[in-house]
Amino acid sequence: MTLKRSILALLLALGVAATAQAHSPDVPRDPDQLARYRAGLAAYYKQDYTAALKEWQPIAEQGSSAAQLFLGFLHANGHGVTRDDGAAAEWYRRAAEQDSGGLIDGVAVSEPNVNPTPGAPFRIVQGDGPPLTAHSRNLYDYTTLLNVYQGCASVAFPPLALFNFAPSPARCAALHAMGLLSAATLAEQAVEAQAVINAYGILPEQNIVQPSHWFLYVPQAISVTYANAYGRISVADNLCAYSFAATGAEGAPVPLNAAAEAALFGTSNGIPPSGGVNLVNDAAPGGPKEDRGSTPDQNLAGALCLRGLSTGPDPVTGAPLAGRAAG
Repeated sequence: MTLKRSILALLLALGVAATAQAHSPDVPRDPDQLARYRAGLAAYYKQDYTAALKEWQPIAEQGSSAAQLFLGFLHANGHGVTRDDGAAAEWYRRAAEQDSGGLIDGVAVSEPNVNPTPGAPFRIVQGDGPPLTAHSRNLYDYTTLLNVYQGCASVAFPPLALFNFAPSPARCAALHAMGLLSAATLAEQAVEAQAVINAYGILPEQNIVQPSHWFLYVPQAISVTYANAYGRISVADNLCAYSFAATGAEGAPVPLNAAAEAALFGTSNGIPPSGGVNLVNDAAPGGPKEDRGSTPDQNLAGALCLRGLSTGPDPVTGAPLAGRAAG
């Protein structure tokens, strides 16, 4: 399989992603150029890419950065022209060079992320390592597995190595009690948890950084938000007994500060904890509480619920999911 380069310009930073391009402040100010730009947009939204190219090409040559960005998009996707990543990169570069506000640091170039069909009859080999045949799982699958085992696996790393601030011996003990780990001692359980993660396809080279991701709440938050997104479930439905809220010193939900709420769009990255909003375990003993501190095992029950939504059967018993989880 030949992988063609795809050009990933920093379109969002330029304010020209898809429909937002129509409202970009970089639209031409010259009346004739503006007329052609709008005519190109009208053709584009009708998927008449050849007509759009005809309108945008002249004003892109004259220096319209908005038209240049659109030409980059057309060439990168083969819309109205033969796909040409080199030409796309050149148009993106020309547009980026007109950034007079110093907002754009550069144009990034990357290979596409290719996921082969699960079960496809080929293997992935890295260096001299063993062939990997269990490939092509989706991100939610990998993330929910990490959400179950990483807190225990982090115990195997030095206490303060690379932001390893949240290892969970109690998570190891709970996994062992449920039969998900067989090792008897804490040290052996942490090693076994790491082995489970690596056997699932996470490369050993990533082991050293995963404790920091666990501390920063990456797999925990993504597991919840992806489940809500895939299931089209409102956060108000409290999937797997999770919700989102600001929390006080004791971890209980509190109203979000008005100033923080007003700035949330600019300060939040979209997944908790962010902008003063945290992940909350509504099923915590004594009432809803910030997720990590809600139980000694850092809410393993919630992680297992989310894992079951990914894999289908209950991750502990192997039985089919029932009730709301089955829907």
